[in-house]
Formats: sequence, structure tokens, C-alpha cells
Amino acid sequence: MHVLSLDLERRTDLPPFQGPRWLPPDIPCHRVRAWDEELPESVEPYTHLIASGSTCSIHDDHPFVAPTLELIRQAVALRRPVLGICYGHQLIARALLGRAYLRRAERPEMGWLPVRVLPRGRQILAGLPDPFRVFVGHYDEVFDLPEGWEPIAETEHCAVHGFVNQELRVLGFQFHPEMDVEVGNTCFATTRSELEADGFDVDAILSGAREDGSGRILIPRFLELPWPD
Repeated sequence: MHVLSLDLERRTDLPPFQGPRWLPPDIPCHRVRAWDEELPESVEPYTHLIASGSTCSIHDDHPFVAPTLELIRQAVALRRPVLGICYGHQLIARALLGRAYLRRAERPEMGWLPVRVLPRGRQILAGLPDPFRVFVGHYDEVFDLPEGWEPIAETEHCAVHGFVNQELRVLGFQFHPEMDVEVGNTCFATTRSELEADGFDVDAILSGAREDGSGRILIPRFLELPWPD
């Protein structure tokens, strides 16, 4: 195995993408910060692709977006499994379905929120409580997925908090399994002024922090998922 990990965050005052920390120590991982580092031209040398979250909106076209979308399409064509987290989850939908399946969320979500497991997600999310509590932070969302794209998790205000497409070998989480309490609260504290301007109670978010170890479970599981031939 050899994992390509794309950190899609543009802000340097936020912690780097934490997904690779949960990979088994014997799995090589090539990390690229897409905002200011050159992306690989091909995913062919890699067995898996992980795309991170970001404070960017999925509706904007930053310089790294087009080549990242192309890498996702390449990975699918080469039968390389792809995991997208938050913004990365939305990028998978944009790359393979188009903008029609993305929208500004009617109720943006911020905090350590309970996420419910849907029937199709019971195997992928096994080992977590139902609901499980995890870092959530998004203004945009995926919605009304077509046939073959199965929702695996939901919250009160977001019906697609995760999806899987077995045939295409893609998995998306709107929530952030990679965030532990320390890193997640650092993100919320760093963006306090923006969040408070949008009406979020950051002190309540920080004091209510709790997570159920989803990164420790789900990031390694992505490498082990059985996909159809």
C-alpha cells in the first residue's frame, strides 16, 4: 500500500490535516499541501487517495481545485479507493456527479455533534456508538444522491453525513473522524471571530467537546474495505 494524502486547507494558522496520523505506521503516506505545493500528475504510483477538509467553499474555483478533481477521476478510473473528508467528501461528489448535487446548507453545522448511523453504514461505521459524537464543521453539503450512491450517516440537519459507492470505490464523510478534542478545539478557537460572526457560540462548542475515537477506527478501516472486483 502507498497512500496519497491531500491537505486542501488554505489557512496556515490551522493544524495540518490529521488523517495520516491514524494510518498504520508501516503504511507509506505521501502528503501534499495542495494550496502551496505541486500536486502529483498521476495517482498511478498510489494505492489509495485521501482528500481532506478545508475552510474553502466547494462552490469556489481555487487553483488547486481542477487538478484535485482530475486526481479523483483518475483514481476512480484506475480502481484506486478514494476517501473524502468534509470538503474532500464534497469534492468527490463534484468530481463524479457535478455541482447539481451540492448546495449551501440551510443549517450550517459547527461543534461536537451526534451523528446517526444509517443501515448502509453499519459495517463501515462498526465499532462506534450510534449515534457517535465527532467534530463537525461545514457550510456546504451534498444532497439527493443518485442511484448507487448510498448515504451511510446523518445528523438532524444534514441527511448525507457520509456516502459510499461500492462500484466506484469511493467513501465520503461530511464529519471529521480525524479530529481529536485537542486539535478540533484548536480549530474552533482559531476561527472564533468568524464563527461568532455567523452566530455560533464558540465557548459552548469548546466546553462541549467530546469524540468517540472515529479516526482511530475509520481511517485504517478505509484501507481494509472490501470493494467489488
